[in-house]
Amino acid sequence: MAMTCRGILALPYANRLRLVAGASGGGNEIRWVHILEEPKYTAWLKGGELILLSGVVTGDREGALLSLLQDLFDREVAGVVLNLSTFLPAIPPSVLALGDRLGLPLFEMPAEVRMVDVSQSIAFAIFQQRQKTGQVEGALRDLLTGKRLSEKRLQRLAEVGLGGGRTFRAVLFRPGLPGTPLPVTPFYEEETEEAWLAQGAAYLRQVLDRLGDPGYLTVAGETILWLAEDPPGRPAALPQRLEAVTAALPQSAYFPALRVGVGAAFRDFRTCRASADQARQALAHPQRRGGPVTWYDDLVDRRLFQRGGTREELAAMAERLLGPLLKPEHQALLDTLICYLDHNGNAKATAQAMFLHPNTLHYRLRKIQSLLHRDLGQSEDFFQVMLGRKLYDFITKN
Repeated sequence: MAMTCRGILALPYANRLRLVAGASGGGNEIRWVHILEEPKYTAWLKGGELILLSGVVTGDREGALLSLLQDLFDREVAGVVLNLSTFLPAIPPSVLALGDRLGLPLFEMPAEVRMVDVSQSIAFAIFQQRQKTGQVEGALRDLLTGKRLSEKRLQRLAEVGLGGGRTFRAVLFRPGLPGTPLPVTPFYEEETEEAWLAQGAAYLRQVLDRLGDPGYLTVAGETILWLAEDPPGRPAALPQRLEAVTAALPQSAYFPALRVGVGAAFRDFRTCRASADQARQALAHPQRRGGPVTWYDDLVDRRLFQRGGTREELAAMAERLLGPLLKPEHQALLDTLICYLDHNGNAKATAQAMFLHPNTLHYRLRKIQSLLHRDLGQSEDFFQVMLGRKLYDFITKN
């Protein structure tokens, strides 16, 4: 679980702090602790810091404090600790009001508490959490790379909370639609796409943390992998969590558009990689329901084809169903048929999509039916042609 503003109140020394404003931001993740007195140095902040402030430069001048807090909020700090001292004997009411309005957590630190004790306590907790997160990511990478699950690795999985006969699914998040370039990271120019995805994973971890999920995450290629528990006796549990997650993610700059693929359930971690591959197939498949989530379980035709024989056997089935349309000289007819099927047999929509005159389309459809000896107005023939198209897609894309 991420270290949050609310969570630090349980740590040694930090438990002497008092949350006095901005409680709505209590779930903000703290990525580091930083002592900052000079307002001009806020430009160095990266975002996610907990700022410790004693008022050496600003004193208790309301205008200076309000300006500094607004600047810190704009730079996306997690929260601010105001150390009561001779420089800042009390927090002005207007500062508290600003914290509440912005949702920026403001903590009051008693004068006798040392900043170094609080910062060390929080930094150590963050370090421990990152170490645990690294262990989870390492365990997931082992599973995805197909390393042999020795007793040592099984023990490692158990140590990070995986195992124990529980059921999981691989869930892949793609931050943008296929082919959509990832936005430029707002931090440093040298940060790569991988770093940007890591930031997206951190945001996803915050969302899962708010839902009480342990957040077994890692970056896998151009996607983010979440190993989600799927309790067998509660079939609605994972769909409900996914609904909550997908409702929250588009609010972040890391997920301007969202696609999610869900692999098959598994208990044996030797099949984790297969579930991840299935989630990737679901991710690339056109969505059949409303919303951004595609379940591999719903791709019944693909699952049947995968089990139905060799590629050569499936190609022979497609040849049997589509026959002459697979010849190079009939490529235009094949394209027309695919478009017609994609538009559910709607001739008007097909003609518009292909920029064809209706008469031209109807000529092509008659030609297709003649070549295939099928009547597309009959449900059985329509099904057989659609099945051939599905087989054709499967063998050409796999």
